[in-house]
Amino acid sequence: MSDQITQIALSIAIAVFVVVRQLSERRVRVRSIWLLPAIMVLLSAELVAADGLTTPSDVALLIAIMAAGAGIGWYQGTHTTVRVDRAAGSMFVKASPLGAIIWAVVIVFRMVVRLAAGGNSASPGGAFLTAALLALAIGVIAGQRAYLYRAYQTAPQPEPR
Repeated sequence: MSDQITQIALSIAIAVFVVVRQLSERRVRVRSIWLLPAIMVLLSAELVAADGLTTPSDVALLIAIMAAGAGIGWYQGTHTTVRVDRAAGSMFVKASPLGAIIWAVVIVFRMVVRLAAGGNSASPGGAFLTAALLALAIGVIAGQRAYLYRAYQTAPQPEPR
């Protein structure tokens, strides 16, 4: 029980930190925007393969869950203010309160599902649940990044001097 309380407290602290960070304007470099999602996909693919979740139906379902997450992430992106600095190859990004709430709801959903399942990833169902929650999180991050990248690409070009 003590481990579960520690895990919940740590998850809440991380969620609060990220929500506060999202509500503050931060610089995002375009050249590295896909680095985190790529790393997460590679690590998750390794975990999925190690757990034996490689049947076509497992992979298809995980891809569908990731696509649903991408839709959530894109929607979250629509509630984000983006200022583009083409000269620096950067964007300045700040989530609206609704955008931060969307992210927090996804994280709380992930925590509640894991707690309801007992946090056990040792069973086949637990392994799939863990993989599905990872796929959802990756989708959300990738969807938001796709929205930001589109915002960067469609921002007006600066006037030549």
